[in-house]
Amino acid sequence: MKVYQKQPLQCSSYAKRVNIPLRAGAEEGGYLIHFREGEGFLGGGIGSEEVDIGTEAQISAFFRAGQAAAAYAPTGELYAGADMGDTGISFTDIPACLPLPDGEGMLLSDGTACARVSAAGAQSLPLPFRTAVFAYGRLWRTADGVRLYFGAPDDYEEQAEERGKAGYIDCPDAKGKILHLFFVKNEVYVLREYGLQKLTAHGDEEEFAFEDVLSCARVCGGSAAATQSALFWLAEDGFHVFGDARVNGYSEFFAPHTDFAATRAAACGNKYILRGKYTLPDGTEEEGVGVFDVQGRGYLFPRKLEGLVCVGNKVYFTHGGKAYAVTERGYFLGEMVSRIWQSPPVEPFGCRALLAEVRVRSAGPFVLYIESEESNRVLVFSGGLQKKRVLLAGTAFSFRVQAEECELYSLSAVFHRGEDDV
Repeated sequence: MKVYQKQPLQCSSYAKRVNIPLRAGAEEGGYLIHFREGEGFLGGGIGSEEVDIGTEAQISAFFRAGQAAAAYAPTGELYAGADMGDTGISFTDIPACLPLPDGEGMLLSDGTACARVSAAGAQSLPLPFRTAVFAYGRLWRTADGVRLYFGAPDDYEEQAEERGKAGYIDCPDAKGKILHLFFVKNEVYVLREYGLQKLTAHGDEEEFAFEDVLSCARVCGGSAAATQSALFWLAEDGFHVFGDARVNGYSEFFAPHTDFAATRAAACGNKYILRGKYTLPDGTEEEGVGVFDVQGRGYLFPRKLEGLVCVGNKVYFTHGGKAYAVTERGYFLGEMVSRIWQSPPVEPFGCRALLAEVRVRSAGPFVLYIESEESNRVLVFSGGLQKKRVLLAGTAFSFRVQAEECELYSLSAVFHRGEDDV
């Protein structure tokens, strides 16, 4: 029988305090779940509030622009108006939504049918689209991804194809069909199946043209969304960001899962919200949401959001047939959500050491799990500034916080390495 003896720990003559960074650390194996990464601290993530839509009917998606509201039923009917009644208009899928420039209405379309929704109700219009955008005084839209229609200046309903009024551009391209149109930073960007282009559409319509911006692998169209300054999308070669934003490390968790049917995205303010499957560093697969911001920060949220849509600067979703709006903070679906922070491994010396104590500053209680390759510790903190002994030996240490309502402001650890045997 072989007997193994641990190397004596040298600890008394050299000690140092390490400030553990409170960040995602996704590139090194850490992650956040419903902990929002702030400026040097961790706080609560997004919340939600139920929207009173004025009907008991079960719905699959909800839209609101100003005083105009509409709901899409699982059977395809569109409800709208003060009494949220059946409009007689139906769609085959959750429609794309385009708020009107005056902010008091919207266009909804599934590529075949189109409805204009106002506070009074809804009416059909012959303007079908899969994606559309208002820009330069015109309505730009496409239903098949190949022909791009543009409306007459300052009259989006006028579609008579005439010089100086409305028309279209046939745009077959090696980058594939048009998936999304975005108006960002006073430019129209065209996201295609295999890349991004910019539409040059100033002046005479005969000079309208597409300018290549970048190429990529096949794009997951449902993952595309735009903040006020950047575009985000997921492709088969990974996550892409264009504009004034940085890629978040959490994108790598979603990259292997380009399920085109299940993936949806929306954006509001400086946040991009992606719903789909992701894989944690330990190989665990989950279905939920990634919430990213333009600074490259973000976190995961293991809740299934249905009917995720963006209307202007608001994000709505459905759950159990009811409508909800995403809020900046607060409870989600009326429940307290468990918050988790997992650090990347910390190697204070690159050799065996002793974690002697930890010091934390927080608002609210939490549980701290510390693990090395030799053992682990579980510590409970009640909030405020606290210090606790640990006495855990090892070479690499990981820290994990689990809480409900808590904000974490700092975490530091004292490690020993020296010449005395322990």
